[in-house]
Amino acid sequence: MDKLIQTAGSSALPVLIQGAVGTHKGVVARRIHTKSATEGTTLMRLQCRDLTEKNWDMLLNNAASPIHATGYTVYLENVDTLPKDLQQQVGTYIEDTKMTHRHRVISSSCCDLSAEVARGQFSSRLYLQLSGFTINVPSLAQRKEDIPAFVNMMIPQYNTALAKSTVGMEPDAMELMVEFEWPLNLVQLEKVLRQMIAASSGFYITAAEVAAVLQNEMRKVSALPPAVDLSGTLEDIERRVIEQVLREENMNQSAAAKRLGIGRSTLWRKIAGSGGK
Repeated sequence: MDKLIQTAGSSALPVLIQGAVGTHKGVVARRIHTKSATEGTTLMRLQCRDLTEKNWDMLLNNAASPIHATGYTVYLENVDTLPKDLQQQVGTYIEDTKMTHRHRVISSSCCDLSAEVARGQFSSRLYLQLSGFTINVPSLAQRKEDIPAFVNMMIPQYNTALAKSTVGMEPDAMELMVEFEWPLNLVQLEKVLRQMIAASSGFYITAAEVAAVLQNEMRKVSALPPAVDLSGTLEDIERRVIEQVLREENMNQSAAAKRLGIGRSTLWRKIAGSGGK
């Protein structure tokens, strides 16, 4: 990863960072910025999840906005969440103003954008504009051999923050950490390790202490609602949402309709209209 970051930083190409939630794509973006020719300038972060046509227009119509200048790093975070109309507008702005020549452009995505292009869910033009150099950040489950190094690197930071004197983990405790799947990746590892250090009473975190925190973490993750498949037509997606809410409400149509913000008769028509698919 360090070599990829160094290569990306020394190149003028736009960089696309792809990885699951919690893999610290933002940290990778900042490290690329520090290796770039724009290192001494501000990293301008645009959270695409919150970007609307209104605030995009405000950004473009503000003559003092640094996006119109030259020589900054512009970080388009979670670019995969841009609505289709904004994908087109951002792509047009990049092309018309030669933004990738004026700025160091970095973007990030929680999914494989090339697959989204193939599905027709992401602009092929914008994808080509942003993916001059692509970095795929592996999940923690794909780099379990690095977990002990991450843990040992973070312990001194949390000791300082929590006024603790933890030296490390017992071997059995570290083995449990390596075996855990970490669905929320590094963000989850950091949170869990902080809890363990805060609760630990000795110099070394024990296997029992790790097991207690990880069991609690597993309960939290298993309690999360299942994700809805967003492939297919709008009608397909709507049907899946209705089916999921009905299951969560034990097939109680009145409760499901209330949660969905529609009338019971409307819900019944939508169920009937799906043809029992």
